Amino acid sequence: MAMPRLSVIMPNHNHARYLPTSLRAIFAQSHSPAEVIVIDDASTDHSLEVLGELGREFAALRVIRQHPRQGPLIAVNRATRQTIGDYLFYASADDQVLPGFFATAIQTLEKYPRAGLCCSSMAGFSDEQPQLSYTRLRYKGDRTYLDPAEVVRAERREFSIARPRLGLIATFTALMRASAVRESGQYQPDLGFLSDGFLAHLIAFRHGICVLPDHYFAAYRGNPDSYASAMRRRPQEVKTIAARALSLLAGAHADLQSYFYQSCYLREFALSGLAMIVRQPVYRRHLTWALAGQSLWTELRDRFRPWLPRTVARGLSRALLRLPVSPVSSRTDP
Repeated sequence: MAMPRLSVIMPNHNHARYLPTSLRAIFAQSHSPAEVIVIDDASTDHSLEVLGELGREFAALRVIRQHPRQGPLIAVNRATRQTIGDYLFYASADDQVLPGFFATAIQTLEKYPRAGLCCSSMAGFSDEQPQLSYTRLRYKGDRTYLDPAEVVRAERREFSIARPRLGLIATFTALMRASAVRESGQYQPDLGFLSDGFLAHLIAFRHGICVLPDHYFAAYRGNPDSYASAMRRRPQEVKTIAARALSLLAGAHADLQSYFYQSCYLREFALSGLAMIVRQPVYRRHLTWALAGQSLWTELRDRFRPWLPRTVARGLSRALLRLPVSPVSSRTDP
C-alpha cells in the first residue's frame, strides 16, 4: 500500500535567518514530505541564496519566485494549485514543527477518513525567550474525531479571558486533507489575517476534525511585526475583514453560517464585529447570547488583560461559558 503523500507549502518574505531551522525541522520528520514548496514573495534579504543552499541538501525542496510582491495568501493559493499531496500543511517560515507531527497527524486522519484536518495543542517561543512554552487545549473529551456539531461546542468552550486569542484550531498545528481544502476554496486573500482560520473552520464545520490535545505538533514564534500582528493593529482593516467574513457567511457559505455564530468563532472581531452583526438584520438573526458575551469580553480582554487578576479572569471565563447559545432575538427580523 502506497504511503500517503504530504505537500508542505511555505510562503517567505525576508525570513532568511529562520529558513534553515524551519525547513530542517520539516525534513527531519519521520514521515517525509513528498514536496516542500517555498514561495519567495520578492524577498530583499538573502533568502534566495539560503534556499539555493538548502535545495542542494534536500531534493524535495522546490522554490517558486513571486515578483513583484503580492503577499503570502496569493502565494499560498498559487502553490496549492500545484501540489501533488493527499495531505497539505501550510507552514510559516518563522515557526517550527516538532518531532512526530506529520506521522501522527497522517496516521490519525487515515484512521478517521471523515475528518478534514487534524490539530493539536500548541507551543510557542520568541527570539527573546527561545525556550518552548506549552498551552494545552481546554478540550477534555475522550473522542479523537469530532463531528461538526461537536466542533461547535468545543470551539465555544475554548474561550478564556485569562489567555490571548486562542481557539480550538491553531492553524500552525493543522494538517489538512487536500480534497477538503480544494472543496472549501483555498484561502480568501481579502480576509487577511483571518484567512487561515476561516479556511480551517470551513473544513471543520463541513467534515469534522481530529483533535489531539495531549500532543504538540508545532511551535509558534511570537513576533509583533508578523503579517497577522501588523494587520490586527490597523482597526479599519480589521473592520473591513469582519465585513467581508460576515458577507461570505451570508452568501457563499450560508450553509455554515449558524456553525460560525454558535461556535462563537466570530468573537475574533470583538466589539467591531459585534456592532456590525447588531446593525444588520441578516446577521442579527443569528446572534447568540454566548457570541455577544464572548465578543464583548474579547474587546475588554485585549485592552485590560495585563491588569486583570488571573483569578478574576478565570471566574469571568467560566461565567461566560454558561451563557446560552439561543438567539438573542427569538423573532425573525424582516
